[in-house]
Amino acid sequence: MSEQVNLVTVVIDEEEHQIELGDQETIMEGAERIGIDPPYSCQSGVCTTCKAKVVSGEVEMENNFGLGEDEIKEGYALTCIGRPKVAGTKIDWDDV
Repeated sequence: MSEQVNLVTVVIDEEEHQIELGDQETIMEGAERIGIDPPYSCQSGVCTTCKAKVVSGEVEMENNFGLGEDEIKEGYALTCIGRPKVAGTKIDWDDV
């Protein structure tokens, strides 16, 4: 399988999962669709409960109200509003 932008690897509870996201689907939505139970609350980019570390690649966030510039520079993203921007993106909910 060739790497695609919409293919993301997520780590949660020390398990690694690959998710092929649909068009416009967020990382959070994709995780829930395949039966993963990621942390979340508001699902609108405000509460930061869904924050995860971007291990590789890049995540684009729409309407980010929760994370400060310093957290983004440290490699954190909100998965409820985040979508992978490049192929090979990997996020880790355990590394928060």
